[in-house]
Amino acid sequence: QIEDLERAGGVEPGTLTVDGVPVDSYLTRFVWDEGKYPVNAPLKATVASIQSQ
Repeated sequence: QIEDLERAGGVEPGTLTVDGVPVDSYLTRFVWDEGKYPVNAPLKATVASIQSQ
């Protein structure tokens, strides 16, 4: 999908970023923010919180 996004956007391979970090690095080093989204919270509440942002 990353390659498809790069082609669709007409950008050079490896140049897409998330918060300034290359997409592949961001995805392989992703850590869930438990302070912001507690893992023991109901899924419905977590989804609503994410959608509101």
